[in-house]
Amino acid sequence: MKARKIKVKAPQFAIREKQLYKRGYLATWLRCIAHAEGRLLFEESHASEGGAHEGTGVLMGKILRLGVYWPNIYKDAAEITKKCLEFQAFASFQNQPAMPLTNINIP
Repeated sequence: MKARKIKVKAPQFAIREKQLYKRGYLATWLRCIAHAEGRLLFEESHASEGGAHEGTGVLMGKILRLGVYWPNIYKDAAEITKKCLEFQAFASFQNQPAMPLTNINIP
């Protein structure tokens, strides 16, 4: 089972000039980086002076446009936006309280 999984995922990766790359969406190649380096990129992009405290989707788009990838990149983006107090304060949210739906009878 493990060998089959590796065989299926192997075409997504390539080594060029001693650097590992992963095939991204639309066949672009993303350079694989260490997890710590990726977290640092997220922090700089999200909370630096030039950062805008974006949501998970926008933050992911910025990082992927830089052409980098690491395992758990999606999970890390969601975690960083969840912890960001500025994003939580200004994020769009539903103004109605949660309540059960009621049926409406139509005569």
